[in-house]
Amino acid sequence: MRGSPMPQIAFILAATEAGPMIVNRLDVHTTERGFFGVGAELLQAGHYAEQDIQGLAGVLSLRRQHCGDGVVALDVGANIGTHTVAWAKLMTGWGEVLAVEPQERVYYALAGNIAINNLFNARALQAVIGEHDGWIEIPVLDHTKPASFGSLELRPCSEEVIGQTPERSERARMVRIDTILDTGRVDLIKLDVEGMELAALEGAEMTIEHWRPVLFVEWAKCGAEPLRTWLAARGYDSHVLGINLLAIHQQDPVAAHVQKSPPGAGQGG
Repeated sequence: MRGSPMPQIAFILAATEAGPMIVNRLDVHTTERGFFGVGAELLQAGHYAEQDIQGLAGVLSLRRQHCGDGVVALDVGANIGTHTVAWAKLMTGWGEVLAVEPQERVYYALAGNIAINNLFNARALQAVIGEHDGWIEIPVLDHTKPASFGSLELRPCSEEVIGQTPERSERARMVRIDTILDTGRVDLIKLDVEGMELAALEGAEMTIEHWRPVLFVEWAKCGAEPLRTWLAARGYDSHVLGINLLAIHQQDPVAAHVQKSPPGAGQGG
């Protein structure tokens, strides 16, 4: 056919260790040291960030043990839902997951993975999580061309090469965690937002003060020390696990268990 070339088939349905998952097979960036990208790792290994997922699943179970049913996990920077799917399956009948992802095409895959796995205790929200409510211009990648889509920085903060340079931007909704949770319970907040972690925490201050959730925060692009200082001022002890911080409030009964057997080394998304 004449005219513009057809784009590559990007999103496919893959059988993974967590169940069927909608995956972008072009979610990959290759360097001299190897490759990275959630989609590529799922397609090669059948799983992604398994140590983190299982370690934090243990934390959720401990919160149930000490605080009762109704456990809530907030997966911020959920990507296509590797953590969300596993946690929602685990908590069927006693807990739920709210997954937040800002990139439109990635969000569609996230919502699809929740649906295709029949996870009625999981919900997806398309939004940027930040320090205030409003609107923000975010860069947009071409999802029919290779890139590590989960590595996209909505506010540029590093010189990381991810496989593409965005050629356009779009207006996106920004919300605080305090807004989306209101006064609802939360037991675990995972933050993987490519350098906006401190802003996300600032927008969750009331939630953190009231509920004292366990926090699992990627520090690779925003620095560990600013996060540790912020957390310590609010009564949290934090432990470096690879490129993540595991932070537990000093009065949380889960702390004693986790100090004995912390989650694994930590991976980013």
